[in-house]
Amino acid sequence: MAIQTQQKRRHGYAFPLGFVLLVLAIIGAVFLLSKAGGVIKERIENPPEKAEYEAFLKYVVMDDPDPFDSVDNANPQQLIDICIWSLTSKAKPGLYPTLSDGSEYDGSLVVKKEYVEQEFKRIFGEAGPQVHMSVEGSEYDFIYDDNAGAYYIPVTGQLAIYTPRVEKIEHKGDNIILDVDYIGMTDMNLADENQDGLSDPSEPLKKMVITLYKNTEGGYYLGSIQAPEDQILLPGGTRLADPTTTAAPTTAAPTTAAITTAAATTA
Repeated sequence: MAIQTQQKRRHGYAFPLGFVLLVLAIIGAVFLLSKAGGVIKERIENPPEKAEYEAFLKYVVMDDPDPFDSVDNANPQQLIDICIWSLTSKAKPGLYPTLSDGSEYDGSLVVKKEYVEQEFKRIFGEAGPQVHMSVEGSEYDFIYDDNAGAYYIPVTGQLAIYTPRVEKIEHKGDNIILDVDYIGMTDMNLADENQDGLSDPSEPLKKMVITLYKNTEGGYYLGSIQAPEDQILLPGGTRLADPTTTAAPTTAAPTTAAITTAAATTA
């Protein structure tokens, strides 16, 4: 009897210890499942390509062009404007020479049309704008000099009205259909100041449906920008722009500034 009592005392801790280990194992399993669920949810809500698409659309949304169902129907000045802002905003210092001829464009950056054509192809999938032309803005002008084959860009800044936030990604064959929120940059910058009248920076000021087309090189380019109400559904859920509700933007007439030969030589 003494031996049996000693054995019971020796192993009396086994059950509570096992119970504690079991509880810890369950807690660990629940934690891992919760962590995995959070990772899966994050991947669904924020897939890796989301940030890539937002970066690609940054200067498009910033410029806020008129809706179009194809590049051929878009406002050409707006497309050139997007390309120039994209080029100059990302350029390393010294990449583009500065015009120095004492003219009214003195001090402007000189951006050769070949750069604009390359950026146009990257963003819009075509070899370049149908016609090179000056861009007339409310606060700035990008002057195109046909003789020099270059744009003269004043050294100025632009207040971005919107920044893109991709809310939904849909793949349909060679099309990538994006539901994009246009977030107001002013509201985002001032949100911490608690000023009256500011909208919630997380709420979009407008929504657009942007379609990207895949190219033969494995990349993509911008094909259309439509308001959500201008979309129609075809059998199978394919969304296309409704031509009956899409107004073609007004095409600006090409303008060419008269620049002196000295300016062209300097460029």
